[in-house]
Amino acid sequence: MQNAWRTSCLIVWFTLSTWACKFGDIGVVRYDASYPAAGEFFEAKPGSREYWLTARYCLYSANRSGRIFRGEIDHPPWSLAPATYTERTNTMGKPFGFEFQGEPHLLYAKSVDVRARLAITCEDH
Repeated sequence: MQNAWRTSCLIVWFTLSTWACKFGDIGVVRYDASYPAAGEFFEAKPGSREYWLTARYCLYSANRSGRIFRGEIDHPPWSLAPATYTERTNTMGKPFGFEFQGEPHLLYAKSVDVRARLAITCEDH
């Protein structure tokens, strides 16, 4: 598999993340990084990349049989700030044959209260 580039944006709600997860026969992946806010907080403007990335009002998931579910959510706009990033360990792509490269576009988000509706199958719409 070809190398994959880091996703264009990482939005974080905390300043330190360390975890490991086993994916069946694929193996264990580990992630250890810190990313504190590093600037003034702002609200994303409509039409900006930050607005497109954060103005999401639906959650999607799938069950083991592949059925897709959608749940609507309500929340105020995120209060965002630029963030710095120190990665110590990231083996998330290793079981799949790729490594992350490049610098991510980082945002730190203050927490907000979210109201979620019951998820329904996408076929129900």
